Amino acid sequence: MHQVQRTVAVGREQRRLFLEDEFMKNDKHLWEICMRIYRQAYKEADPPADFDDLIKIGVASKERWFMKYYLSPERQNEIVRAHIKKNKLNKTEATKVQVTVNLGCLPNSVR
Repeated sequence: MHQVQRTVAVGREQRRLFLEDEFMKNDKHLWEICMRIYRQAYKEADPPADFDDLIKIGVASKERWFMKYYLSPERQNEIVRAHIKKNKLNKTEATKVQVTVNLGCLPNSVR
């Protein structure tokens, strides 16, 4: 599976966060739910995009690429909650998915 990275400023130093971090590597089911969330979010973003195509053509490997897309924070939360409910995740699993997508590469939520 492709790794998508996002640079986050932390004080003076920067560190890379990988979507597929340590607690997700062992749970492919949760990882696939995260990927479905990203696919839906980018499909509904402004401008709309195919998340899988963004990975294939290398756009997702560039710094801050997700800032070119917009989806309201309310809609982002609705999408995440819908996938959690649909997959009947327990609280621990739901938290893992929420943290992963929120620290990952959801579309920009500020216009």
